[in-house]
Amino acid sequence: MYKIIFEKRALKDLQKLEHYIKERIWNKLQDCKEDPFGFFEKLVETDGFKLRIGDWRVIADIIGHKETIIVLKSGHRKNIYDQKHDVPPLLKSSGLKRHSCFGCSRNRHTLKGVVFCQVP
Repeated sequence: MYKIIFEKRALKDLQKLEHYIKERIWNKLQDCKEDPFGFFEKLVETDGFKLRIGDWRVIADIIGHKETIIVLKSGHRKNIYDQKHDVPPLLKSSGLKRHSCFGCSRNRHTLKGVVFCQVP
């Protein structure tokens, strides 16, 4: 079972929402703990994953080997994609970074189409 970690920004975003919307998002995230890849979709133009809850979206990173879902931000679909999200601290501290070089000789880890490399 995956654990869920909220970034400060995501908590701030959630506090602005109405109670019933927060409850819908929370319930959907609880459903995702068993198999997040069945619910989350890979983002096309940026790194990360999105979870759709009606007109609301949750942007997250999923780290498979640590069984962790890191919620980066949440909000309405009309403006959630306007701002870029940073690499979460957990990803930085794990020694892995996003990487797109196919000829890389480093120790590589692939997670749902995103390649991570061991930072030297």
